[in-house]
Amino acid sequence: MIDSHVHFWQLARGDYKWITQARPKLKRDFLPQDFRDGMTGTSVIGCIAVQAAPTIAETEFLLDLAKNNDCILGVTGWVDLTSQDVTKDIERLSQHATLKAIRPMIDLKPSTWLSAAEFGSGLAALSASRLHLEALASPHHVKAIAQVAKEHPGLKIVVNHAAKPTPEDLTRWQGDISELAACDNVFCKVSGFTQQSPDHNHYLRVFETLLDVFGPHRLMWGSDYPVLLETSGYMDWLGQTDRLLDALTADERLQITRLTATNFYDLSHLQKPIPFEGINV
Repeated sequence: MIDSHVHFWQLARGDYKWITQARPKLKRDFLPQDFRDGMTGTSVIGCIAVQAAPTIAETEFLLDLAKNNDCILGVTGWVDLTSQDVTKDIERLSQHATLKAIRPMIDLKPSTWLSAAEFGSGLAALSASRLHLEALASPHHVKAIAQVAKEHPGLKIVVNHAAKPTPEDLTRWQGDISELAACDNVFCKVSGFTQQSPDHNHYLRVFETLLDVFGPHRLMWGSDYPVLLETSGYMDWLGQTDRLLDALTADERLQITRLTATNFYDLSHLQKPIPFEGINV
């Protein structure tokens, strides 16, 4: 298995403003050894390290971690897509083969997400690069993601945490996510479910919708570790995952837990075919 969504941080660096005393389970350093300890004895072989601060310095911190930790298979970083230097920033960071995607951290209140005109040049520069776009979004942003996907058809986009639908969001979300999935350059992460509800039946409804509209080839599994720890444990989420995938074929399970991430993030060194041997929990 490949965990497509893991965060690392070192609080002394000073750019994780969202990690406050109100989130005590997260207010400590989380580094690759913590992740290695958590995945010991599981089927997980490595992860994509995803940015957690809106600074290029944090992206460089993750790239440095990847140099010395083979559990980090790729990095999703950050650039300011509204900056006049965005093209130069993307070109410079793209020289790091480990960098695979960019995830903007923006104000999530407006429904426009990245469809506003101020992001146009940055998205065009990203689309012209080899990098992909990660969509940190909520249910009311799904239509805007679809607009960006249509305006930049050559840009691969992966929606983080299925856009975080709560049980109250489900009906509207199902319609919007179905429209979004019609854009074949959009993928989705099966991750972050426990932050939205403690109910496995909700996870099942969300997953069944995703499977129906995206299919296994555009779904990838992730944990959202260590944010996951606020609502679950790593082994607990693996157990929930096993239940979600129970009705799938071995090939479909392998696709979601490894191959989609391998293809999306161009982890060519992991391309050799392997059988699905189950989820160790």
